Amino acid sequence: LLCDNGLKEDNVVSSLITDFGAKIHGGTHHQDHYLGRIAPIFIGSFGTFTWTQAFLSRAREIHLPYVGIMKLGSSWNWWDALFIDDDPRIYYHDISGTGTFLSAQQVKEEDSEFSK
Repeated sequence: LLCDNGLKEDNVVSSLITDFGAKIHGGTHHQDHYLGRIAPIFIGSFGTFTWTQAFLSRAREIHLPYVGIMKLGSSWNWWDALFIDDDPRIYYHDISGTGTFLSAQQVKEEDSEFSK
């Protein structure tokens, strides 16, 4: 798990440590980026730092979030502009509630605000 040591008390981080035996790794930004790129399974968050790790990743599975109820370009985040749709290793997770693992093609085909 790549995160700041100060986040050990965060609910999600502590759950990953307790329930799945995750270990916190971290260092400089360059080291964190490298560790993310070589992880066998990459689970990312929103942001360009994560996107570049996913794009350059050697992982056999890549999991990234999206917001199905967000209209295209309706946020400062512009995550839709970074949407990777040509890598079969990537699974998308709608954080607005569906909880499903979707391929990029499935995300584009679903009837959501994001895909319109």
